[in-house]
Amino acid sequence: MTRRKLAVLVAQVFVLILVFGGWQLFTSLKIVDPFFFGQPSGIVRTAWQWVQHGTNQGSIWLQIYTTMEEAVFGFFIGVAAGIVVGVLLGQFRFLSEVLSPYIKAVNALPRIVLGALFVIVLGLGISSKIVLAAFLVFFVVFFNAYQGVREVDGNLVNNARILGASRLQVIRNVVLPSAMTWIIASLHARRPARPGRAHHRLAEQLQHRRHLRRHDHHRPDRADRRVADQSARAAPAGLAAADVERGFRGLSAARAPALVTSSHCKQSPRSSTMPRIGFRRGSLAALAAACATALTVAACSSGSSAPAASGGGSSGSNAALPTVTMMVGGINKQIYLPYQLAQSLGYYKKYGVNMVLSNEAGGVGAETAMASGQVDMAGAWYVHTINFQLQGKSVVDVAQLSGSPGERIMCATGTHITSPTQWKGQTIGVTDLGSGTDQLTQYLAARYGLKKGDYTRIGAGDGSTMIAALQNHKILCGMTTQPTVAAIEKLGVGYPAFDLTTTAGVQKWLGGFTPTAGVLALSSWVDANKATVQKVVDALVATMHWLSTHSAADVANVLPQSFVSNALVTKPVYISTLATDKTQFLPDGLMPSGGPSVIMAISKLAGVITGPVNVSTTYTNSYAITANKDLGFQG
Repeated sequence: MTRRKLAVLVAQVFVLILVFGGWQLFTSLKIVDPFFFGQPSGIVRTAWQWVQHGTNQGSIWLQIYTTMEEAVFGFFIGVAAGIVVGVLLGQFRFLSEVLSPYIKAVNALPRIVLGALFVIVLGLGISSKIVLAAFLVFFVVFFNAYQGVREVDGNLVNNARILGASRLQVIRNVVLPSAMTWIIASLHARRPARPGRAHHRLAEQLQHRRHLRRHDHHRPDRADRRVADQSARAAPAGLAAADVERGFRGLSAARAPALVTSSHCKQSPRSSTMPRIGFRRGSLAALAAACATALTVAACSSGSSAPAASGGGSSGSNAALPTVTMMVGGINKQIYLPYQLAQSLGYYKKYGVNMVLSNEAGGVGAETAMASGQVDMAGAWYVHTINFQLQGKSVVDVAQLSGSPGERIMCATGTHITSPTQWKGQTIGVTDLGSGTDQLTQYLAARYGLKKGDYTRIGAGDGSTMIAALQNHKILCGMTTQPTVAAIEKLGVGYPAFDLTTTAGVQKWLGGFTPTAGVLALSSWVDANKATVQKVVDALVATMHWLSTHSAADVANVLPQSFVSNALVTKPVYISTLATDKTQFLPDGLMPSGGPSVIMAISKLAGVITGPVNVSTTYTNSYAITANKDLGFQG
């Protein structure tokens, strides 16, 4: 090893130590928040635990194998499809002009949107991942293969046809070898060229077969580089030229006594037999299609992240009120209806706060957004206050809205599941890994004697994705809430095997009141905004009293129609299910006595508790008590 190489190696090791050592130091001193950035020591510790005991999804080696299987299959399918379609469109001008705007439009779609679509259509299994991987590879290979076909020298094609080559022979012996440089470049698999055998072969072909020389009126410098190009493209180019030469030898032996020289053909840098790219003619149509697609995707995505419908009041009155932002983990679910109900009733403004609600599709992101400062409050489960404390974050629940999870575990039709003991060796769906439904699932399994390795959990979401998972037999059972429960029953793909909503069901499966949906905020933010917090709790306590004294039909009439009548549920079904499950909501916003201890027992049995927890700091009843007193309710 030379001194220079040794110096480079030492410098590289120094940079590595500096980066990871600084990372560990800054997070240990809390200069950088370890909750969001983690620690190298924690990563190593977790990785070692995965190696020893496996992940939540099973063996780490099985996860690696599955990922590699999806990636390899997707890669080869994408490469094969990209080459075939690229060559076909490069050879057939009419076909390329017809399909070019559609290919451009599809290529403009965000890959993450297509990933969700593939999951809905193909389910949560390996098929959707393979198709997504193939889709990612396809366009890279396709455009390079297409361009490679375009760049084939027209003289080579003309010479081959004069020798009597068929279209298939031209493609096999001329087009494909010449386009291989482009295709290989798309795979990022080429190595730096060495001025060895490949260059000498290229020089021989160009020196002794001058009819193979490429003329380019726009790039005259190519002739000076025809013998030995020192770039990384030279080696593949040499191999391609040699393959073309071998093809010509076969043709000349069968069709003619000698090769036809270039002087017998009209010199053309790009023959008309090689069609120009057809994408230019369709550019306008492609642009219009891409714009329409982008607008559609933007409209769809805004539906999940845009602020929910606000109550009445002028913009002038809003300006005079303090503004609070709150993200809810699925605002259109019945278990989270009080947050939007308060908005629809106009209670936030009535009690002196301008509330901006936003929606998060899964149960994990809302509290994370609150903890990171993206929003002031989160409509999420109380259990997250315990999880945050274990991770060094002080989060407090200032109002408790429900005393039961409001969930049901739906099992696939015909499975006859009556106990969690039957989950052994099966896959169970939860909203998201790490969510409240995930911890409840782990608790139920542990309570009935199952270990984490005895079953598998996957994030199946809710709505259409949960339905698809059951319908395609990707999961045996899945924990979800209304209106997904009603949709599953209506479609006949599942039945409610475990009731975690009604008082009787919660008592049977969980052992008592299980506080879930609450109003979470950072303790530091609460301490700095006590008056504003009181206004928010006043509005929600008034809402909970209104909810307890009105019928399910009254509630449905106040909520936005998109909540009560949509692709999953009709308004009559929504009213019927809410009438059955309305007892899950607490009328006064107070934490039930003994509720936190039940949550702690669930978290411990689920294996979530990894250190000491001061339960008394995870919630406060002071704001709800004041609200009930000021509003004239018996709290």
